[in-house]
Amino acid sequence: MAIYLALLDENPADRKQAERLLYRESSYRASLNDALYFETYGNERAFFPFMEKYDLVFIDVHEKRDGMMVAFDMIKKGCDYPVFLCSGELNYRDRYGTDPRFGFDNIHYLDKPLRKGITGQP
Repeated sequence: MAIYLALLDENPADRKQAERLLYRESSYRASLNDALYFETYGNERAFFPFMEKYDLVFIDVHEKRDGMMVAFDMIKKGCDYPVFLCSGELNYRDRYGTDPRFGFDNIHYLDKPLRKGITGQP
């Protein structure tokens, strides 16, 4: 099974760290005859034209708009795949997790730093 994943993160250092983890996960899956394809974006303007092609997305943005606002726009445009809001400088779970206006079924919360094991791999 192939998975197409996008990472949207404004912080270049965090984006690079996540890319390293995703490359490792991709190699691991390849050894199992599986596939993980991913692309990374530094801003939402670059990401939005391609959002339909992914199976899931990880978001951590907060400079112009925060990740929930980006996710909200994605949902308005028909996104029904999982969206993971990654809390680095901004804790999305605390800010939006109990607000019923943002209780979308496909929104999930992760804490940074992202580490090996989030996909169930030992």
